[in-house]
Amino acid sequence: MPNSRYIHPEQKRLLPTIKQTVANNKDIATMTKMNVRTVRRALKNHHKYGDVVPPKKGQVGRPRAMNGLDRFYLEAPVEAKPDSTLAELQQGLYEGMGLAVDEATIGRSLKCLNYSFKKVSTLILHSCGL
Repeated sequence: MPNSRYIHPEQKRLLPTIKQTVANNKDIATMTKMNVRTVRRALKNHHKYGDVVPPKKGQVGRPRAMNGLDRFYLEAPVEAKPDSTLAELQQGLYEGMGLAVDEATIGRSLKCLNYSFKKVSTLILHSCGL
């Protein structure tokens, strides 16, 4: 694996100014103690985007079906009635929030909330007094 180090964008922003006086990228790399590839990439980005750092691409992937509020709404019925099925939780989420999601999505959301089937079954035992 090649040696790499973080180079602050402000340091990279000096490269177009240096390029006006020094023509060779290799000389710029030697002066700034940067890799020649880094100098070339920063200058290419400056030419293409107007800044040495390329713009962020935004959200990657598909948007989430359930946000934090939906998960919070899902947590209350599980606490109140731990033996609820995913289908019942799905129906309650649709009726309460107007959100139609698959049962697998609800299961994954419960997993993100640190609910496992063991925890749910333990809550059932405690509510039954066992």
